[in-house]
Amino acid sequence: MRAHVLRRLPGAALRRPTASAPHAAHYASAALRGGTARRSAALRAATPRRATLTMPSMRGVWTLTTAPDRDRQTYKRSITVGPEVAQALTVVPPVLLQGVFVSPLPAVRGYAQKGTTGDASVAPYALMVANGTVWLTYGVLIGAPTVALPNITAVSLGMYYTYTFHKHKPADAPFAPYVIAASSVAALAVGTALALEQEAAAHTVGLIGCGVLPAMFAGPLAAARKVISTKNAAAIPLAFTLFSTVNTITWIGYGLLVIDDVYIWGPNVIGLGA
Repeated sequence: MRAHVLRRLPGAALRRPTASAPHAAHYASAALRGGTARRSAALRAATPRRATLTMPSMRGVWTLTTAPDRDRQTYKRSITVGPEVAQALTVVPPVLLQGVFVSPLPAVRGYAQKGTTGDASVAPYALMVANGTVWLTYGVLIGAPTVALPNITAVSLGMYYTYTFHKHKPADAPFAPYVIAASSVAALAVGTALALEQEAAAHTVGLIGCGVLPAMFAGPLAAARKVISTKNAAAIPLAFTLFSTVNTITWIGYGLLVIDDVYIWGPNVIGLGA
C-alpha cells in the first residue's frame, strides 16, 4: 500500500494571518470600548441607587378659579368627573368655608354689646385657629391652593374671636386650657412642616388634621347638649352649625372626586357622621 506523505515546504507555517496595521488598531479600539462598556455596566449595577422623592405637581395658578388641584395626583382615580364638576367642587367648598368662619361674627359682636359671653364656650373659636393653621400648612405642603388659601381667614378670624371672647368672658369661664391646646396643635403642625421632608410632613400634618377637624365639630355638639339640658339656645351658634354641615358635604365631594385625598374627605365624613 502506497503511503502519501505531505512534505512541509520550506518557509511555510500554519498560523493565523496577521492583520495590517490599520485593522489591528481598529480591533484594539473596539475591544477597549467593549471592555469599558462592560465595566461601566457592572459598576452601575453594583452601585446602589439613590432614592428619589417624587413630590406632588404644582401645576396651575394659585387661584380658586382655575381648579389647579385636579391634576395633583398622578395615579388614575377610580371615580372621575368632568371638568365642569371638578371646577365647581374646587370653587364652592372654599367659598362656603368663608361662611363658616364669618358665621360666629354676630355672636361675637353680641358679646361686646352685652359685655359678657354668658354661657358660651371659647372652644369653637380656639379650635378654628388650630384647624385653620393645620389645613393651611397641609395645603401648602401638597400644593393645593383650594385647601390652603381659605384657611388664612380661619386663622385671622379665629384669633379675633378668641381675643374678643377673652375680653368679655366671666371670671369663672374656662379659657386657658382651650387656648393652650389649640396653640399646641398649631405649633405642632408648623413645626412638623419645618422639621420633616415634604412628603413625610404632609402625611403627618394630614393625620393631625384628621384629629382636629372632628374636634371642631365636637364644639357645637357639646353646646347642643347644653342647650337640651338648660333649654337655652344662647350657647349654640346656629349659623355656624348650619354652614359647617353644608360645607362638610362639599369638602367630601372635593376630597373624593377632585384630588382623591383621604386626609381631606376622611375627617369630613367623620365630622358629618358625628
